[in-house]
Amino acid sequence: MRAGILTATPILSDDFEGADDGDPLNGRVLNNALGGAETATWSDDLGLAWLADSSGDVICKLGPNAGWPNTKITCDYEIDPTRSYRLEALLKLPTGIDGTAPAWNRPAGPGLLSEADQGIDHCGVIFRFTSDSPNEGLPNTVNVIDVNGRLTGGWSWNSLRVGGWGQIDPATDLDANGWLPVCIEFTGDGTPANPLRGRILLNGNYRGEFTTSDLGAHGYRISFSTTQFSQDDPLQIAQFVLSELEWEVPAELSEFMVE
Repeated sequence: MRAGILTATPILSDDFEGADDGDPLNGRVLNNALGGAETATWSDDLGLAWLADSSGDVICKLGPNAGWPNTKITCDYEIDPTRSYRLEALLKLPTGIDGTAPAWNRPAGPGLLSEADQGIDHCGVIFRFTSDSPNEGLPNTVNVIDVNGRLTGGWSWNSLRVGGWGQIDPATDLDANGWLPVCIEFTGDGTPANPLRGRILLNGNYRGEFTTSDLGAHGYRISFSTTQFSQDDPLQIAQFVLSELEWEVPAELSEFMVE
């Protein structure tokens, strides 16, 4: 165990306010309204996402995708794999199925170590959440996978979960307005020398850990992705915060620390 207090210092954030209904997300500078001082911009050359006024609050909507595999947006701030981070996002998940048999759900969520383009096959790792809609296959799922479409032998699509994970519990994991508060704490770059590892909490509830030391080609951006094809029910993002995590050692313990 580590002695000390874990602190989170916001680096950048966006609550998507200050935009007009229908404005594109592409080129928007994060407003840091929820903390942070770094300058960063949303990248969405394909026009997958737009800003929408929802009962007085502006939110980001992502979907429909531009056809497989173009399904993601990115933030152009690049993380440092030697540091530790906390990603927080307030999400409302899409519903619906893809119409094939079996009827797969429409997963959506954030991604880590993403490349700058918009292909899901260059995502690094992506978190896949599904809603509790009764018309979906596999509702309320929680998963994290690596996606690598550049392998000579074909795709890599592996679950990175450590041990068993619980599903989303709508009674405790959603807030009073039906939003999913996601918190992902992580560090590393997915190599043997510096494995990517972390944990996930939903509305403050621990839901599992993940790790990989064989990620392959990747970038250093944060992304959001969806497989929803309809504008009628896209992934919705109300808040995004990226913070750096550090351990603070109390003065009374510092004399016992070994350099």
